[in-house]
Amino acid sequence: DDQFLRYDSASGKWVNETVSLAATPAGADREIQFNSGGALGADSNFVFSSTGDLLLSGTHTGTASVPVSGAGTRMFFDTQMSAFRAGYVSAAQWDNADIGAYSVASMDDCPTEAGEAELNGCPDNDQDDDGVPDPDDDCPTIAGLPYLAGCPDSDGDGIIDPEDDCPSEAGPADRNGCPLKDSDGDGIMDDDDMCPDDPGPALSGGCPDSDGDGILDKDDNCPEIPGQFKYGGCPDVDTDGDGVMDQVDLCPTDPGPYNGCPDTDGDGIDDSKDNCPNSAGPMSNNGCPEIKKEEKEFLEFAAQSVQFATGKATLKAESFAILDQVAEILLRYPDYKVRINGHTDAIGAANANQVLSEERARSCYEYLVSRSVPADRLQYKGYGESKPIATNDTEEGREENRRVEFELYIK
Repeated sequence: DDQFLRYDSASGKWVNETVSLAATPAGADREIQFNSGGALGADSNFVFSSTGDLLLSGTHTGTASVPVSGAGTRMFFDTQMSAFRAGYVSAAQWDNADIGAYSVASMDDCPTEAGEAELNGCPDNDQDDDGVPDPDDDCPTIAGLPYLAGCPDSDGDGIIDPEDDCPSEAGPADRNGCPLKDSDGDGIMDDDDMCPDDPGPALSGGCPDSDGDGILDKDDNCPEIPGQFKYGGCPDVDTDGDGVMDQVDLCPTDPGPYNGCPDTDGDGIDDSKDNCPNSAGPMSNNGCPEIKKEEKEFLEFAAQSVQFATGKATLKAESFAILDQVAEILLRYPDYKVRINGHTDAIGAANANQVLSEERARSCYEYLVSRSVPADRLQYKGYGESKPIATNDTEEGREENRRVEFELYIK
């Protein structure tokens, strides 16, 4: 008798097979052959046989001639698939129709790399050179410790770095690897400290009371000056004597009934909210007086009526009366500022028109200052031909474009 290996399809394992040599015909070749009764099926096995050859070389495409006598199922090496496969031999040829899907390579996790059986055919790789093979390494690209499955623990707290919220600082597992801290050094850990960045006694939750008035600094509007709780920790001070303490008085130096503020112009809007506290006006205009309709219309008329010498910034005499009325309007509304904008038509060079428009705006500015309008309420600018309001193709249109506008706004 002799010992051979047989593949047991029931258990899915290779087993020892004892074969009696006397049971085989004299002179016959003895080998292990894949037997399925002529075609692959559930009962296919590798068995001891005296017929045919065990290992043959061929491909699974086309019909390849093979050195074999007799028909039956054989194992062969598929050079295209780089794997051992089972196929059916018809006479002296492989029969493509019966080539099966059995392949030793199908059990190989790394079919294109030579490896060890205990690693399912994969090589003993260790990418991070930490002595832990990659298949067993939970951190195959980062060098680590064998007892942590190949993962590092930089701070030595027993928690691997990928799972450690503070990998460079040792800490307990219940804090995800982060240490207990006392940032302000008051002996109270940050987790229990109501003021972790400001040292304070334990009785006040780790918060300070700098002025010692019994009100913690975090709740004290005057943390450096002792005060009363009802005043937000501030002292009983009322600088303007209006009965509203300074710490809550919106106008601490001006007495008034509206959160400590007065309503100087009596328009029902306290000075802290009034853009024109000295001139009565409606809430819709933020407490400022509204310019009358006829005065707005005159300012629009003035824009087209102020005249200059041709090609110059010299005011013509007929423009003086118009500018005098503009000055009177501005003096009636002292809370307003004015933008004086000069414009020209498109006749001539653009650069020259830009200079001319600014010089004409400046001439109006200087005239209004001479009529007692404060200079700090006025500003002027030239736009040249860049902002036409009519076509420059007609004389009428060009005349409209030559203008100096007076734009009033709240300061």
